[in-house]
Amino acid sequence: WRIRAQSAQYSFDQRIVQVLRPLLSAYVGADRQEVFIKSDLGEINQSGNTMTLRDNIAGRFGTFALTSDVFDYIGAMKKAYFKGRVIVTRPDFTVNATTVEINLETHELTAAGGVAAELTPASLKSLKKETKKLAKTLKSHRKHLESLLAAQCPVKAHTTMGTAPSV
Repeated sequence: WRIRAQSAQYSFDQRIVQVLRPLLSAYVGADRQEVFIKSDLGEINQSGNTMTLRDNIAGRFGTFALTSDVFDYIGAMKKAYFKGRVIVTRPDFTVNATTVEINLETHELTAAGGVAAELTPASLKSLKKETKKLAKTLKSHRKHLESLLAAQCPVKAHTTMGTAPSV
């Protein structure tokens, strides 16, 4: 991880670095995707290879943008956890949850706690194309069925206008 901060203080008692307004970046996974995360406060434990950021978390991982209240990184597990009011967005969907786990090796994202997902219009373009294609196919089938029915039942309905016969 590369860390930049407005200020940093080392705590000899706790053996952690406390940072103000940290901005973290790293390249993770076999494909070396870049990760950016910023927050208001943070604590870094270099010997434990862990990090906790708090308040106004905003990050980006590949096509994902994330916001949350707390971010925990556990280096030994190569996992990141976003907690609190978590929002994950990508061009085609948005997920809200109380916890999101990201495996930085496999890029798997797992959401838990009050999960709500919403597809966004960008993802619906392919669905819209499929719907149009299906409508066109149905219209074609309808015309074909109508021609088959007309060939089997060549009766034409005639209507004449006039007065009804008196009795």
